[in-house]
Amino acid sequence: MKYIRWILYLIIAAAALVIAAGNKQLVSLHLNPLDTSAASALTLPAMRLSVIIFATLAIGFVLGGIFMWFRHHHYRKTARTMRWEASEAQNEVQRLQKQVKRGGGTNLPATS
Repeated sequence: MKYIRWILYLIIAAAALVIAAGNKQLVSLHLNPLDTSAASALTLPAMRLSVIIFATLAIGFVLGGIFMWFRHHHYRKTARTMRWEASEAQNEVQRLQKQVKRGGGTNLPATS
């Protein structure tokens, strides 16, 4: 499964390189798609279409990661709390096992 994922990554990277090599023309970026006049265009000097596409994907990836980080805060907090409670329970078990080994007064019923 791991190798299939890496092969898929290589195919995607090769496709991205083909797109980057094929889009060498300079572009004007229109931020308002309804107004196609030259006044509303943002002309980016020496910006190829592939650079704009990859920059847009990178910005979307980063913003999506930040959004999901904040969205999953509740789950990380719950996991931290449960790890702490499990650690406390483990410490209690170890303390009681030491007490039983020493023969200290336990209120546990005798087993036969």
